[in-house]
Amino acid sequence: MAQIDPTSHIGPEVTLAEDVIVGPHCSLTGRVTIGPGTRLVGHTYVYGPVVIGSNNIIYPFCCIGFAPQDFKFDPNTAGPGVVIGDRNLMREQCTIHRATHAAQPTTLGSDNMLMLGAHLAHDVQVGSRCVLTNNAGVAGHSVLHDQVILSAGALIAHKVHIGRLVFIGGGMGAAQHVPPFAMSRRIGLITGINIIGMRRAGMGDEEIRQVRWAHGVLLHEGNTRPVATERIRERADHSPALQEILAFLESITGAIMHGDRE
Repeated sequence: MAQIDPTSHIGPEVTLAEDVIVGPHCSLTGRVTIGPGTRLVGHTYVYGPVVIGSNNIIYPFCCIGFAPQDFKFDPNTAGPGVVIGDRNLMREQCTIHRATHAAQPTTLGSDNMLMLGAHLAHDVQVGSRCVLTNNAGVAGHSVLHDQVILSAGALIAHKVHIGRLVFIGGGMGAAQHVPPFAMSRRIGLITGINIIGMRRAGMGDEEIRQVRWAHGVLLHEGNTRPVATERIRERADHSPALQEILAFLESITGAIMHGDRE
């Protein structure tokens, strides 16, 4: 049986796995489902529809599933809500707003860490093994692929796609798409490739060389995107990293962040 502090409110539509822990002064309202091993430390507010997987730890004053900050949205519309995977760590005051889309929920994958004050707006899709540092924010309809790091105060504009293993520096921002393996340490500019992140992910020297070449073709040679895409395609057969960059380019519409070497 779930452990529920007597000061917490659990609505009639809430479903808790047997070993869920709900600490003091939490409020769970609407269609909320929480999986095994998840712990709400205290003062956590969840407004369904929300599905939270297993072994998550959610710290005080996190708010999940409330209406988006969108004047066009009717706050009485439940929609698909929020879906959260497994083994996520959400520190104090994180916020995740429910979707405005009719079918696709706002989604947080698994094994992510959201530090103090991180914000995921409506319809955001976050993959797995990402880190959002203190007060990082992701605006509506944006997509973070796996293993992205947003440093403290980094901001992602709406409808922006951030590729896998991208690193965005503290206080920086992205208003345009950022391809996989990029690093941004200046506002609105790609300043290099995330070599440390790639090595930590197990990528070898040859794959890193291929990524460096692809970023040069895409960002520093004056090629149009169709020309750069075709040049990358010509070399992609034997390089998983190039295949990933190619798939990213083919999945997006709109501009890519400009490149500027440090």
